[in-house]
Amino acid sequence: GGISVGSLFLAGYLPGALLAIVLMIGSYIISVKRNYPKGNPFSIKAFVKQLGTSIWALAAVIIVVVGVVAGVFTATESAAIAVIYSLFVSVSMISNIGFGYGFTGINGSFADLSSVSKLVGAAEMLIGRLELFTIIVLFTRGFWKKY
Repeated sequence: GGISVGSLFLAGYLPGALLAIVLMIGSYIISVKRNYPKGNPFSIKAFVKQLGTSIWALAAVIIVVVGVVAGVFTATESAAIAVIYSLFVSVSMISNIGFGYGFTGINGSFADLSSVSKLVGAAEMLIGRLELFTIIVLFTRGFWKKY
C-alpha cells in the first residue's frame, strides 16, 4: 500500500531489539545454570579497541540503514551498494579474512595448507554461510524420519 520501505525498515528495529534482549536473558540463564566461566570485565578501552577493529563491518550496516532511511537510495539499491562495499573491503583486506594464500593472520595457521585445501575450505565457509546444509537437512525426508 502506501507505506514507505524506509518505514517498514525501521519497523523491524523494535522486534529485533526485543529478540536481542530475550536471547541475552536466555544466554545468561543458561550460563549461570551450567556454571560457565566469566570473561574479563567490561572496559571502555577494550570496547574502543574492538570497535576500531570492526568498523569496516559496521560501516556496511550504517551505509544500508542511513541510505534507506534518509532516502538516498531504495532497499534494492542499498543491497547492491552493500555488496560492492563488502567486496571492496574483502579485497582490500584479503590477508586478514578467510583462507588466504601465503602467510595470514597472527600465526599464519593456513600458510602450510595446500592450495586445494584452501579452496575446499573457502567453499565450505561459503556453504556454511549460505546455510545450504541447513536447508538440505530441513528438506531431507530421512532426517525427519528419526523424529
